[in-house]
Amino acid sequence: MESSNKRYVFTLGALSLAYVVLGLILIIDPVALKPIFCYVLGILAAAVGLIRIIWHFVKRESIAESRSDIPIGVVMLAAGVYIVARIDEVWSVLPVVLGLAILFDSMLKIQHAFELKKLHFGSWAIFILLGLVTAALGVLLLLGVLPADMQFIFFGIALMADGAINIAVLMLLMAKWRAAAKAQAAQPPAVVD
Repeated sequence: MESSNKRYVFTLGALSLAYVVLGLILIIDPVALKPIFCYVLGILAAAVGLIRIIWHFVKRESIAESRSDIPIGVVMLAAGVYIVARIDEVWSVLPVVLGLAILFDSMLKIQHAFELKKLHFGSWAIFILLGLVTAALGVLLLLGVLPADMQFIFFGIALMADGAINIAVLMLLMAKWRAAAKAQAAQPPAVVD
């Protein structure tokens, strides 16, 4: 697997696992666990930011592959610190912010579905459907149509579903990438005259 694919799998895999954990926290008792949720979210954001900054200096990729590492890293680090420092403010806008995150992530799912189609994966349309379902969940959170007491529980369910779907998509993509690499390696080398 190429280094950019490994980085992508690691980043999305870690994010997806965090979605599942954060979703579980929200389902258990969103109000009582509000500080824990915000601390976990803030620490994860800061850690991702710090990793992006460090990664920029230690990796050996081209400039094109690393041009956004430092700005994204600094923004994520600052967001993490802000989340931990301002829990009540963050909690009040969390449905909108996380609704946007789910909507963004659902667009990634749809993009993955088209990548699976290019790799001739037979069930790629299922992932478009899953992407549309998670997009609908994100839109519901953005619109605020749910009762306040149910909003965070619903959001927890949406996060867990989103994380689980991401993990399934990643596993399929990794299997297809490996199969494509094996097929390419099995081809005899071209003869140059």
